[in-house]
Amino acid sequence: MAERYEADHHHPHRDVIIAWANGATIQVREEGYTDWITCKTRPPLWKEGYEYRVKAEKTNEEIVAEMRKELSQLRTQVRKCEVRLDSIMFKFI
Repeated sequence: MAERYEADHHHPHRDVIIAWANGATIQVREEGYTDWITCKTRPPLWKEGYEYRVKAEKTNEEIVAEMRKELSQLRTQVRKCEVRLDSIMFKFI
């Protein structure tokens, strides 16, 4: 039997359920555990004693790796700009 919630008290997984309904991939973990597992069940079970979240598009490690790569590319561009600026400034000395 479906649980009923007062108008001012929402289902504990309300926001994640809405995201899932809109096509998001959901991850689950049992309370007390550290690993998140991508839900294979359609729809997720939304059980008590479990935590649910929207799966991040990328892991933190992937984001950091991309940022480091971009930072390296920007440093290279800055060095090239400094060389160009030095050559321009040299003409005016």
